[in-house]
Amino acid sequence: MSAPPRGDLLFNRPPFIPVALSFAAILLAVLLLLNPSLDSFLEAIAPRTHALNTLRSATHFMGPNASDEVGFMQRPVHAWRVLAATPNASPDFARLTSEGSPAGQLFGLAGLLLTDTLAARPVLERLLRDSTHVHLITPCETVEETTVRAIAAEIGGPGWVQAMRDSVARCKQEHGASAG
Repeated sequence: MSAPPRGDLLFNRPPFIPVALSFAAILLAVLLLLNPSLDSFLEAIAPRTHALNTLRSATHFMGPNASDEVGFMQRPVHAWRVLAATPNASPDFARLTSEGSPAGQLFGLAGLLLTDTLAARPVLERLLRDSTHVHLITPCETVEETTVRAIAAEIGGPGWVQAMRDSVARCKQEHGASAG
């Protein structure tokens, strides 16, 4: 008995390249989930993009004097400092105010107040009317639930802009050229 012709097989083998690319994409996704150092690698090769993505999906808001440790809770603050230290960050902060999570919008407002006060005014007015709940990490690193408008009122108050400038200056000193 001879082997059946190739066209009569129950199924044809799928093409190699699409299968290999699908496998590689799944493997990369799993590695991203399991390996936090890969997150650091992505930050090193594209710091601005990484900072924007981190801020866009932030679940907690912290002020400019938050801890300098880059742990789970502090990651958005580090990302904000990196973004604020880059040249021409205003468009990125403006985009965050409309595309980000509630915490991301607050980080965007804080950045706009630092880089473009005229663009920050309408955003501040909008966020002062926003009653969405957001988590705030206090200087003692406790979590409080509050509203976007309450935090926006604090951000728009006196003292915040100078604290933000000091925070960015610390980032530039600590990270040198890698922050910019």
